[in-house]
Amino acid sequence: MSKARQNTGSGRRWMQAGILRRVSALTVVVVALAGGSTLVAAAPAFAALETPTTEAASAITSSSATLNGLVNPKVSGTAGYHFGYSKNGNCEEAATQEEAEATGKEIKATAPLSELEGNTEYTFCVVATHAGETATGAALSFTTLKAKPTVTDGEATNVTPFAALIVNAVVNPENEKTSCVVEYGETLPSGKSVKCEPPTVEGTEPQGVSAAITGLESGKTYHYRVVAKNGTGEEKAEGEFTTLVAERPSLEGVQTSNLNSTSITIAAQINPDYQQTSYKLEYATNNAFTGATTVVGARSPLPAEFNFIPVSFTLSGLRPRTIYYYRLVAENGTGESKAEGEFTTRATPIVTEGAAQNVTQTMAEAAGTVNPGGLRTIAYIAFISQEGYEAAGGAAAANPYAGGRSTPIVTIEKSTNEVENYEAHGIGTPQMRELTPGTTYHYAVVATNAEGTTFGPDMTFTTAPATPPLAVTGGPVSVTQTSATLTGTIDTQGLQTTMSFEFGNTPALGSTESAAIVPGSESGTTVVISSSFGPYLQPGTTYYFRAVASNADGVSYGAVLSFTTGTFPGPVLTSPPPLTPTPVSPTKTTQPKKALTNAQKLAKALKACAKKPKSKRAACKRQAHKKYPKKTKKKKKK
Repeated sequence: MSKARQNTGSGRRWMQAGILRRVSALTVVVVALAGGSTLVAAAPAFAALETPTTEAASAITSSSATLNGLVNPKVSGTAGYHFGYSKNGNCEEAATQEEAEATGKEIKATAPLSELEGNTEYTFCVVATHAGETATGAALSFTTLKAKPTVTDGEATNVTPFAALIVNAVVNPENEKTSCVVEYGETLPSGKSVKCEPPTVEGTEPQGVSAAITGLESGKTYHYRVVAKNGTGEEKAEGEFTTLVAERPSLEGVQTSNLNSTSITIAAQINPDYQQTSYKLEYATNNAFTGATTVVGARSPLPAEFNFIPVSFTLSGLRPRTIYYYRLVAENGTGESKAEGEFTTRATPIVTEGAAQNVTQTMAEAAGTVNPGGLRTIAYIAFISQEGYEAAGGAAAANPYAGGRSTPIVTIEKSTNEVENYEAHGIGTPQMRELTPGTTYHYAVVATNAEGTTFGPDMTFTTAPATPPLAVTGGPVSVTQTSATLTGTIDTQGLQTTMSFEFGNTPALGSTESAAIVPGSESGTTVVISSSFGPYLQPGTTYYFRAVASNADGVSYGAVLSFTTGTFPGPVLTSPPPLTPTPVSPTKTTQPKKALTNAQKLAKALKACAKKPKSKRAACKRQAHKKYPKKTKKKKKK
């Protein structure tokens, strides 16, 4: 709102107050009051206001004018006036703040206006006032002169090495159709310009404009000026900015994923730095990139932006367990950037295995190695009897060991100290247990990772033959008329063995008596046994007996021997009484109480080695000496 419109209400109040203070013609009124008092009051003498005359405006410019009129209130006392004006075809919406007095004579009424809008029609009228009454003159109009536009320079934003955006420039067209351009250059004038947006403005209000400047050089200071022009003239407002220095594209976040034996994904982020940027990936099996394969990025070239754009490549058809070198290249008008790396493709495990060793009747060992191929891998030895191997389809089967058993699993991690694991790792010497004596077995190292399962070469071994105990019947001792002690020897073959005597008064024997081990009789795996009968034997009677031994590998019987008890003087019994065994000590069903010495174990092992083929005896003996070394007595210090 213009200054001419301000404080209108206060001006009117001032006018009205002045009128009330300046009453000159009074009528005296006397009022009789109760009690004989009187009240005297003064009342103004009013006359009707004469309609004032609105006269043509004067001193008209593009932003100012003087309003004129004649006021002759023809009233007693004083009167005031003001002007109403507006752009809306009436004179009631705005009022001047100028107020004056009239003393009953015709006066010249004037009101200067400022800050008007150019080339704009205004309607106005003079208004006379007196004692709260108004009289309005006829409405007249005037049009301000045309004016040059006004303009501000705004500011440069979104500055890049090659462009800038001028924003917040303001153009007031002064109610005339006004064109707008932005001129720019390292110096002005330069002959270079771009149209504003919008390129033309109209109306009476200030309006914002902008302009996008492109095709600049990096790292340069540019001057610009906003030029607004209408039919009256033009105005300019100047500013400046400096473009950024152009850079090569930036490469960040290079990483690999989805790596397997034949493919991989390589991803990164590229910032083009405001320039159109091409990119590609080169890879080879040598770090000199000789004979490298080049893959152009699917989104190449990237747009001329300044933000990191994700890109990726998926390589396929690679060779398993192979080291590849790669480099990502991004290039724009300033230069190129590179990022290099390497990876090794995954693979199924590689396994090796050795011949079975320390083979016994029920157990064997075997060693092997596993290369995990850069992946977490589990490994074990699978084994199965010859019969099961053939039933599963033998070498032609996908897994001929499926019906057998396996050693405990060994886990090999995919990396060691953050380095991917492509080295061979030993799996120790797992033991294949619970074997059957005298049986041929097939076995292989089996390793599994995410790429698949690898079976080592099929290997075989044969367990040592079964070794049933050896029972030898000894002679009877301490034979009397009613008692006797039977003896024998048992070779347990190192296995848990049950020992007894079969006994009877006929060669068919008939009863079994547990035998006791004679204390201190142990010699290697051989023990002496005995069993006492009495005092229930019959005198002068022949008895038969034999030693019996039983273990997991079988049963052994000694020879049947006999003895005859002595006789007493006196009558001879026609028939012997029933045979009642004498209670004996509990049956020994375990191995000798004393553990075998190393020397005894060595002797047993060497005995087993002698039964092996000549090609394996030497290795067997070395293993036996290693497992059961001879102990040497330490000399006591004097």
